Amino acid sequence: MQEHCVRLYIVWRTSLGKEVTKKDYTSDIFDAGMYMIMGIAFLAFVLPAIPVIQSAQRYYQSMQYQGRTVSRMLEAIQTKRHEDFSPELVSTYFYNTGGYAVLISINGGGVGNEFLVYPKDTIYVNRLGADERIASIDYSADQPTLIRLIGEY
Repeated sequence: MQEHCVRLYIVWRTSLGKEVTKKDYTSDIFDAGMYMIMGIAFLAFVLPAIPVIQSAQRYYQSMQYQGRTVSRMLEAIQTKRHEDFSPELVSTYFYNTGGYAVLISINGGGVGNEFLVYPKDTIYVNRLGADERIASIDYSADQPTLIRLIGEY
């Protein structure tokens, strides 16, 4: 039985018709086809991962410390008050300048997110490596009291 194989030969000839070079390009064409198939297979695996990579990139960019600060004087009263921060804060200092303790809840409260700031006391909250930054605070006190907030984002 005879095998059929397609071979591609390139022959250069001089102006007098003399053969200069003869080369078999069959293996080169086969190699190019294989590289093309491997490239397509690679893209089939990489393309679905691009949105995940972009999402991770946005997440890590948002986690970077920008070095900007915000300073506010807040008056705590018996009624709970609310403050939102945009962009979210990385870290915050709470300094109680008044004479009464202030209850502060970060991001709606919960375990580890509620604390008392006593008169003339300072509390520092750092969320640099945390999954959740400081997006909002709620605060209240038994008597009107001023609290100074210095936040970094």
